[in-house]
Amino acid sequence: MPQDDRRAGFDFADGYWRQGAPTDMPLGTSTSSRPSEAELRLLADNLPSLCWIADGDGSIGWYNRNWHDYCGSTPEAMSGWGWQSVHDPEVLPDVMARWTACIATGEAFEMTFPLKGADGIFRPFLTRVTPLKNLSGQVLRWFGMNTNVSAQKATEAALAKSESYLRLLLNSSAEGFYAVDRDGVTTLCNATFVDMMGFATADDAIGRKLHNVIHHTKPDGAHYDVDDCPIYRCAAAGTSAHVTDEMFYRLDGTPVPVEYWAKPIIVDGEHRGAICTFIDITERLLARARLIASEAEFRTFAQAMPNQVWASRPDGLLDWFNERVYRYGGYAAGELDGTGWAEMVHPDDAPSSIELWGAALTSGENYENEFRLRRADGEYRWHLARAVPIMADDGKPTRWIGTNTDIEDQKSARAALASLNATLELKVAQQAAERDRLWQTSQDLLVVVEANGTFRAANPAWLTVLGWDPDEVVGRNHLDFVYPEDRPASDAALDYAAKAPLAPYETRCLHKDGTFRWISWIASSDDGLVYATGRNTTAERLAADELAVAQEALRQSQKMEAVGQLTGGIAHDFNNMLAVVIGSLELLGRRLSDGDARAQRYIDAATDASKRAALLTQRLLAFSRQQPLQPEALDANKMVSGMSDLLRHSLGADVQLETVLAGGLWRTHADPNQLENIILNLAVNARDAMPDGGHLTIETQNAHLDERYAATNLGVSAGHYVLIAVTDTGTGMPAEVVEKAFDPFFTTKPVGKGTGLGLSQVYGFIKQSGGHVKIYTEQGHGTTIKLYLPRLRGGGMIDQPDAGITELVRGDDREVILVVEDEPGVRQFSVDALTELGYHVLEADGAAKALRLLQEHPEISLMFTDVVMPEMNGAKLAEAARALRPNLKILFTTGYTRNAVVHNGKLDEGVDLIGKPFSLEALAFKIRAVLESA
Repeated sequence: MPQDDRRAGFDFADGYWRQGAPTDMPLGTSTSSRPSEAELRLLADNLPSLCWIADGDGSIGWYNRNWHDYCGSTPEAMSGWGWQSVHDPEVLPDVMARWTACIATGEAFEMTFPLKGADGIFRPFLTRVTPLKNLSGQVLRWFGMNTNVSAQKATEAALAKSESYLRLLLNSSAEGFYAVDRDGVTTLCNATFVDMMGFATADDAIGRKLHNVIHHTKPDGAHYDVDDCPIYRCAAAGTSAHVTDEMFYRLDGTPVPVEYWAKPIIVDGEHRGAICTFIDITERLLARARLIASEAEFRTFAQAMPNQVWASRPDGLLDWFNERVYRYGGYAAGELDGTGWAEMVHPDDAPSSIELWGAALTSGENYENEFRLRRADGEYRWHLARAVPIMADDGKPTRWIGTNTDIEDQKSARAALASLNATLELKVAQQAAERDRLWQTSQDLLVVVEANGTFRAANPAWLTVLGWDPDEVVGRNHLDFVYPEDRPASDAALDYAAKAPLAPYETRCLHKDGTFRWISWIASSDDGLVYATGRNTTAERLAADELAVAQEALRQSQKMEAVGQLTGGIAHDFNNMLAVVIGSLELLGRRLSDGDARAQRYIDAATDASKRAALLTQRLLAFSRQQPLQPEALDANKMVSGMSDLLRHSLGADVQLETVLAGGLWRTHADPNQLENIILNLAVNARDAMPDGGHLTIETQNAHLDERYAATNLGVSAGHYVLIAVTDTGTGMPAEVVEKAFDPFFTTKPVGKGTGLGLSQVYGFIKQSGGHVKIYTEQGHGTTIKLYLPRLRGGGMIDQPDAGITELVRGDDREVILVVEDEPGVRQFSVDALTELGYHVLEADGAAKALRLLQEHPEISLMFTDVVMPEMNGAKLAEAARALRPNLKILFTTGYTRNAVVHNGKLDEGVDLIGKPFSLEALAFKIRAVLESA
C-alpha cells in the first residue's frame, strides 16, 4: 500500500488523529506541534497495557515492550499472525472469528480472552482494537490494546463468593449480632440473635428500636436508659465499646448474661450506625463459680497434704506454693514465685530439671523428675517431683499442679538394696559365666539328651571335633551321628546311662565330611535327662598306626642321614686329596711352563680330570645338604636363560619348554647353585607329572605381597619379591596331596621311586632364603609352583673370584700367614702355594700349636685354617685366636662344614670361607681380599 495512501487526510496532534494532515509526511516527521515516531513508541512502550499495530489486513507488524515482556516472545516470533501462539487453543477459534469479521467490516473489536504469559500461565485480558481509516473509509491500520483484567475478574468472583459466604457466616455463627442505624433502628440480625432473644423471625426485629425490649435493665436491677447504652452511643457517636458482663432479656423477660462488642459501621467514610456482636456467658459464669469453689477446696486440700504442693502458669512460671514448701526451704511467701524455686535445686541437678520442665511445657505431657532440694538448714534431700497439666477445651494447658515428695530414705534404701542385688547378681552371673565358659570352651563334646535319644543341647566343640554346628545337632536323634555298625551298642549305652552312671564307652561318631572319629563317652542322668561328655580319642586310636608309619619314616630318615653322612665324609676326604692333587699339578705346571709340551698336555688332562672330580664332590655335598648357602646378588632372568639347554636335555623331546622373562626384573639375594638345583628338581617333577608329554613354562616377574596376603599366609612378610613360577600341563594334584606336599617323606610315587624330600627341600631352601612358596593346581589341567624370593635393594655384586683372573695376585714376604691343617698333604700344598705367592708362611698341624705360634709371632697377619680338625675345630680355634689377637684376619677352608662356621645353612656374618678343592688363582684372590678387608 503506498505510503501517502495509508495516512492520507489524517494528522496526529494532541493525542488524536485528525483530518486535514498532509498525506505524504512520514510518521516520524517532527513539527513543533507533532510528536515524533520515537516519542510515540516511547509512550507506547511505557503504557501498562500490551499494545500493538496491525496492517489493514490484520497482520501485526509492531508490539510494544510490555507485550514481549509478558509473553516472553521476540518480534520475529510474533510478526504477522504469530500472536496466535500465546492464545488459548480452546478460545482461539472464537477470537479468530470475531477478528476476521471486524477486518471485513472495519468495525472496532472488543473481547475478553486469555493470553499465555512467559511463565506459561493464561490470564484474562480485555482487548480493544480501533481502526484507522482514510477519507474513503478504508482501514489503513488497527491499533490494539490488551489490558490485564485478572484482578477485576478475581474481585468479581470473590465478591460473589463473599456475599454467599457472608450470608452463610451470619446464619451459622454461634455469636448473635444485630445492626442498628444512627437512630437505633435495627437494620440487620442473624439467626442466632433471633433464637437467643426469642423472636419468631428476623423480620420481627428489623425496623424496631430494641433497647427497651432486650436491654432495659442493668445487672444491679436499675433501669438502663437508652442514652447510657454503649450500643446506642456507638450508633450515634461512633465510639466502640466492649462490655464483659451485662444482661440481655428475651421477649419472655428471661435474662441472658452476655459479653458484647459494639463497633461503628463506616461506609465510604460515612458513619451509618453500629453493629453489636454478643455471646451467652451463662456457662462461663457457672464455671467461674465452680472454679472459685474448686480453688478454695484445692488450697485447703493442698495445705493439708504431707507433700510439697505447687502450681504453675501455662508458661511454666510457678505462682503458688503450699506452706510446707516455705517451711522446708525457709523462704517467705512469694520468694519462690516465677523461677525463684530453682535456687532450692542442687546445682548439679538444676540443668536437667529445667530441661525436663521445659520439655513438659512444650509437649503438654506429665512432668516427672528426681532432684535434690536444699532444706532450710542447708542439707540437700532427694525429692520426686510430679506435675500434671489442667487442659482447656482446646487441648492446651491452662494450669499445672505439681507435688514434691521426699524420697531421701527410699533412695538410700534403694541404693543399699541395689548394692546387695548387684552383689548377688554378680555371684550368680559369675557362676553362670563359669558354667557357660566351660560349656563354650570345652574341647570335649558336651550334650544333653532326652530319654528318647533326642539331643536337647550341644556345645560348640561339636563344630571343632565333628564339623557339626550345634544348631544342626539339637533336635536330632543321637543315632544320626553314630557309625552304622556301632548304633546298637550306642543305643544300649544310652539306656544304661539313663539308669546309672556310664563308665567310659568308645564308639565311632560321624563327622560332617562323612568320615568318623572315635569318641569316648561318660554320662549320668538327672530329672529324666542324660548329661554326656565325649572325648575325641581318634588320635590315640590312630597313634599306633601313625607310630608304625613314623617309625618307618624314621628308619628311612636315618638311612638317608647315614647315607648323607657317609657321602659327606667321602666328599670331605676327596676334597682334601683333590686339593693336594690339583694344587700340585698347578705348581708343577708353573715350573714346566717353558718345558716339554707333551708333559704340559698330561698335566692339563690331569688337572681337568681333577676339577671334574671336584665338581662331583660338590654334588655329593649338595645331596647330603651339608654345603652352606652362599647367597649372592642374583639376576633370575640370566640364571633361567642359562639353564635352558640343561632343562631341555633333562625334560626330553615330549615336553616343550617355554621361558617367559619379565622386563625390568628386580634382583634377589640367593644361592645360585642351590636355586638352580631347585628349579631343575621342579622341572623334573613336572616332567614326571606329564607322562604323555606336555608344556612346561618357567616365568619370572616382579611381585608384591601385601599385608592382607601376609595376614592369611602364616610366616609370610609383606613386601617386594622376585617371582619364579614353574607351570606344567600335567595331571595336577588333589587337595589332600597339596596339603601334605611340603611334608618331609611325603610322596605320591611308588615305593622306591621317590624319597619324598624333593618339595620339602624346595620349601626349606625358599624359607631359608627369606622367601615364600605357593602351589596352585587343578586336577587334569596342571600345576604351578611359585617361588617368591625377597627383592634385593642396593647394589650387591656377585662374588666370582676365579672368573676372568689372568694374573696371580701376589703377596709380600713381610706378610706372615699361619696355615693350620691336620692333613699333611693338604697342609704342605697350602704352604707351598702361599710361598709361591710371595707370602712368609708358618704352619701348624692343630689348634694347640697354632695358638702357641700366634703368641710367639705377633707379626702374623692372617690365619688360614681348616674347619674340620680333631681336638678343636676351626671355629673354636678362631674364637681362641681372636681372644689373643682381636684384629686377626681368618680365612676358613673345608670340604664340608658340619655347622662349624655355618648356621641355618648360611655363613655367619663376617666369616670368610673358601671351599676345597681350590685353585691357586682362587686362593691368591681370596687371601688378598681378606687381608685388604676392613
